[in-house]
Amino acid sequence: MSGSSREHGTCPPWCQLPPGHAAGPGAAGERAHRRVVLEVPLCQVEGIRGAGGHPATIEVEAYRDPDGRQYAPTVRLTLSGASSPDDPDADDLTPAEARDLAGALLEAARLAES
Repeated sequence: MSGSSREHGTCPPWCQLPPGHAAGPGAAGERAHRRVVLEVPLCQVEGIRGAGGHPATIEVEAYRDPDGRQYAPTVRLTLSGASSPDDPDADDLTPAEARDLAGALLEAARLAES
């Protein structure tokens, strides 16, 4: 992620967290703006995946460092097996990478259904 020198005292319009959660440098609590876009419940796939209790999650997140610099938003993809945001099954993608991944998933689904 590349930082921006501008500081934000307000949330982007897409942020779902309470207003003022990251107001100004050194704000206590949440240091990111976040919105869950979709949680995809994954069912059992015989021989591949057992019944899962955790959905795959797609979020938009923009991190703010302790000095108040806001970083460009990323798309976070967390697969159902991830136990935390630092888990290798959670990945931050640029908007372009997310579009490429979405296109590839749609093409793979089309091929699998044909």
